[in-house]
Amino acid sequence: NKNVILAGDLNISHRSIDRFWQHRVVLVDEVLGSLSPQDPSGGSGGDGDNADGQNDDDDNDNNNTDSWRQDVVEHWHQIADTLNNTKEIVETQTTNPTTNQRFHRYRMCVRVNNKRVFLGQHEPLPEYCESCYNLEPTTYTCPSTDEELVAFEA
Repeated sequence: NKNVILAGDLNISHRSIDRFWQHRVVLVDEVLGSLSPQDPSGGSGGDGDNADGQNDDDDNDNNNTDSWRQDVVEHWHQIADTLNNTKEIVETQTTNPTTNQRFHRYRMCVRVNNKRVFLGQHEPLPEYCESCYNLEPTTYTCPSTDEELVAFEA
């Protein structure tokens, strides 16, 4: 007569692709809403919370507070344009150095200044490459309430 808590894969997403626990998700809409271009103060009232809701007081330098957020705000148009217009999935071949076994893998790349820039890691399927760089919101229908919920957004 003991209570049991069953915990499954707690890092699962609503897509067919599971999320690796070390992949940090940045909620771009929140970052864009928290700062305006040329706003070095952070624009968020200095509450110490970063875009994923975690307190970031411990990892900020006094002289460089939220510089990555400012960079996102200043360059978001270029980032989104590059991802939307130049991304391509490239088939590659990797080799296990121990067994010399070869694998067909896929990798996402974009073009910046007419040069290929590879993003992410080698993946076993093409759709795995694109999942982290998809800027379109994804929804799902909750089976118990029939409500459409946001599963992922930029």
